[in-house]
Amino acid sequence: MLVQYDGLNDFSTTIWQSLDYPIDTWLPNQRIREGQRLIASVSASNWTPGQFYLSFANANLYAFIQSSPPQTYHKVFNEGAESKQFRTGRLALEYTRHTIAATYTSETEDFQFLRFDTDGHLRVYQWVQANASEVADILTDYLGICAYPTFCGKYGICSNGRCSCPVGNNGDTSYFQQLNSSTGCRKVTPLSCQSTHLHSFIELPNVSYFGFVAAILNTDIESCKQACLGNCSCKAALFHYNSNNMSGNCSLPSQIFSLMSTRPELFPYNSTSFIKVQRSTLIPASPPSPSPPLEKKESIRIELIIGPVVAGLIFTFILIWECVHVLRKRGSIKEEGRKKIEDEWEKSLNLETNLPTRFNYEDLKSATENFNKRIGGGGFGSVSEGTLVNGIKIAVKRLDRLVQGRKEFLAEVKTIGSIHRVNLVD
Repeated sequence: MLVQYDGLNDFSTTIWQSLDYPIDTWLPNQRIREGQRLIASVSASNWTPGQFYLSFANANLYAFIQSSPPQTYHKVFNEGAESKQFRTGRLALEYTRHTIAATYTSETEDFQFLRFDTDGHLRVYQWVQANASEVADILTDYLGICAYPTFCGKYGICSNGRCSCPVGNNGDTSYFQQLNSSTGCRKVTPLSCQSTHLHSFIELPNVSYFGFVAAILNTDIESCKQACLGNCSCKAALFHYNSNNMSGNCSLPSQIFSLMSTRPELFPYNSTSFIKVQRSTLIPASPPSPSPPLEKKESIRIELIIGPVVAGLIFTFILIWECVHVLRKRGSIKEEGRKKIEDEWEKSLNLETNLPTRFNYEDLKSATENFNKRIGGGGFGSVSEGTLVNGIKIAVKRLDRLVQGRKEFLAEVKTIGSIHRVNLVD
């Protein structure tokens, strides 16, 4: 507490006191005002602010769990009541002109206090012989521990204090994996907004949710489900109705904590919860009945993977074989054409008379050192100097481009062959 004293008038003013800034403990005669929060810590050894808090909303004190948006799970004061009595004290609402507050009053000689614990319970503790012992749990009512949002963890279903995971049609357990009771159930395939066509529901009759806030009033059950399917942030379609499911209220929460089984004697309404799940691309939308054993399911998945892969490989092999066959056929046609032309030239040369001595191309290429000693040109070709194996010097004319016809070429060869010169080989 920080107090300012006026020395002249012996008057003091309280500037700051810790009672105005509660954390997780509520002392006798302390007020929790509108705008303030009583915040539970993460754990008994970690005093960092946790996910539970008490705060005013709509002129009442509510217990919240952090989410987006925050979800309420208990209302401290009953509808129309301004106080809440428990065994060793009471809580009361106080109204002023501008604000509302809740005051805690102890009705025992022993020192006691309230603490908002890490599990979301608001408990009364009494200090006796240097020990704090629990004497009351203020928020727990006829619904018991199943009404607390983290008792069975996310997506866990609480029934008589026992936890289980959602199960699909015909006992299908492939959508959720059971973790321990404090962390709940994990989705095997997370929801994907890019694959909304694979979204479906697990129907849970007689299952409700602590944080039911109606998003659509006076609607039917199918419209409630379609509204959730059309909103990717929706994680479940919760439907409350009386006797006819064609008219009821629909809640579309964006985050799911613990669910709870309902019993007619405890709930004044009927409830069905539809948990949104992601179907695997390898699992059919409507599971077969009866459900095949796990080994058969695995073999079906493997076959579904291997089948398209093998078909793709066969198609690729056939395509490559066809390409190779076409290329070979084209090459064969070109080779046949080339040989045909050579044969025709060979026949033409054999039929001609008065031609000079013939040399093959490789001999002339060797004699001229690959036509490197060029000594002239003209007549569509170049002339290179060379030496035959017997030492005779020669000049070889090589046609660079054959623009003449066959007759013109043979005529030129005859003309050259009829010339008698010392270096002209015939």
